[in-house]
Amino acid sequence: MNVEKISEEQQKNLVNLIKQVAQIPSPSFSEQQKAGFVKNYLKSCGYKDIESDEAGNVILKIKGNTGKYVAFVAHMDTVFQQETKLELKEDDKNIYCPSIDDNSSGVSGLLLCAKLISEYKLEPKSSIIFVFSICEEGLGNMHGSKAFVDKYKEQISEFYAVDGDFTRVYKGKIGHMRYSLETKSQGGHAFFGFGNPNAIAEMADIAKQIYDIKVPTTDGSKTTYNIGLINGGRTFNAIAENCTMSLEARSDNNTYLYKLKDKFEIIFDNAKQKGVCLNVKLEYCNPYITVENDIQKDLINRRVEVLKKYSTKLPPRVEAASLDANMAIAAGIPSTSIGVCIGHLGHSESEYLEKETLKDGLTCMLATVFSYFKQESKYGH
Repeated sequence: MNVEKISEEQQKNLVNLIKQVAQIPSPSFSEQQKAGFVKNYLKSCGYKDIESDEAGNVILKIKGNTGKYVAFVAHMDTVFQQETKLELKEDDKNIYCPSIDDNSSGVSGLLLCAKLISEYKLEPKSSIIFVFSICEEGLGNMHGSKAFVDKYKEQISEFYAVDGDFTRVYKGKIGHMRYSLETKSQGGHAFFGFGNPNAIAEMADIAKQIYDIKVPTTDGSKTTYNIGLINGGRTFNAIAENCTMSLEARSDNNTYLYKLKDKFEIIFDNAKQKGVCLNVKLEYCNPYITVENDIQKDLINRRVEVLKKYSTKLPPRVEAASLDANMAIAAGIPSTSIGVCIGHLGHSESEYLEKETLKDGLTCMLATVFSYFKQESKYGH
């Protein structure tokens, strides 16, 4: 099949679908409206074997000649709250909207693949399972993917996370740790109690020390940290009695991850020694993991070869990441990722995707998905 020709023909359909999906509110734990859209779309394509599992994932099975499934998983949830204004803008180069790339593009790309499989009456060589998952982001902790993998892990031969940059080739689960911190103080009136310890000021000092930490940048690995949430205080003229903060760190090098953990702990211990009432909870600290076998290597190599063949401007980037594939990798299932575009400023209300990347992105996605189907089509593509 001529996937380049099909991709070119389907550009308008893909763009329209992405715009539709992006304008459906879908915070983690509240994906029901988007799940309904996904199910209705699949039904309109002629599919009947559509399930919703106990977690809330939407699942489509396409049975082939093999007993095990090749899984393609696109998460439906976004980091944006229900009340976030999902304003869509477009210019000659880009489409702007919260979640337009992460992961409206992934959901739309997988839906379009399902539509084309049905239209072209493609016959699967391998059994295929499309999963539209819930709770991938943030505090969702990949709950949907975990529930799916827990149920199907003995039935999955390969796993693709359909998410993000189409030139990224996922190679493993990035190391990840998360802390919850709380400072407490006596508080008081902002004028009459001036000079009393302020829980927000104490937490701000801790935050500053964290952001003074230098991470390694020279050996090809990547280590990051982020303070994503701070809450506290009562009102503008009251000395803050409490402050909470969420801290996370990631690395594709376990040595660097644990060194960063040690640096955090030194900052926390020093604050306590200075009299700060600080409660620290390490929510988890999970190391970088990959699957080391020939099947995983072959999966990565096939993805790279598709990108080399069809990506006209950008080279493949083989790297660790934090995707739904983490759950599969942790279960020992060979895993990687595919996407349909290049996006920027993900997880911000300024998020956008580059329209010119959609053709190569969809071409690469179709080449990957269609490789699990017999190539004859009644349309002769």
